[in-house]
Amino acid sequence: VKWEIERLEAIESGEYAKTPGAIQTRKEIEEGLNF
Repeated sequence: VKWEIERLEAIESGEYAKTPGAIQTRKEIEEGLNF
């Protein structure tokens, strides 16, 4: 779970958003949080 948190933080900081597939990954994370 730690790597998921770090990835979320990276997305929020805007660093991960620069990488390919960031939008898809973000959608997957948001869907995963809606349980």
